[in-house]
Amino acid sequence: MKHMTGWEAYIMGYVVSYIESKLPGFDGDLMSKWFERGGTRPLVEFANIMVKASNAKALTKDDDNFIGKLVTQVTYIDTGDAPVPIELTGCWQLGYLHCRAGAEPNFSVPEDIKFIKAAREALNMSQRELGEALGVTQSMISKWEADLKHPNTSTLESIKALLDERGLKIEL
Repeated sequence: MKHMTGWEAYIMGYVVSYIESKLPGFDGDLMSKWFERGGTRPLVEFANIMVKASNAKALTKDDDNFIGKLVTQVTYIDTGDAPVPIELTGCWQLGYLHCRAGAEPNFSVPEDIKFIKAAREALNMSQRELGEALGVTQSMISKWEADLKHPNTSTLESIKALLDERGLKIEL
């Protein structure tokens, strides 16, 4: 089953936290029902909180524009009711807490995700071949490129070394 990326889950968590803070009677309770349920069913809970905010007329035009700017970056809409994988739950919760802390949202796909795919293509390698060169599975490369997992710094250095060995440079 296909799911949204980790980055998209982060955006949805951020948006739900933002909307929650605008609701009448918001008390800042970190363990609200939105936090508890949103991480496992991000789009269902996004829809639920949007209805609640609309009924309460809690959002201004500026809020709507801000939310729209974020939500339009989510390209995969999972309409199922099944919970998302645990990795995505963590990404959703990170976005939720990031907003709660007053931080600005991340508006771009993480650079390491772009780098991994661009490096693999520059090296003219399949995911399986790059995985073998790095000592990881093809599945792990796929998860990195889909933003479901993130490589550690030493792995990124190994990819850079592969590029250097072949005299290749990447411009992102």
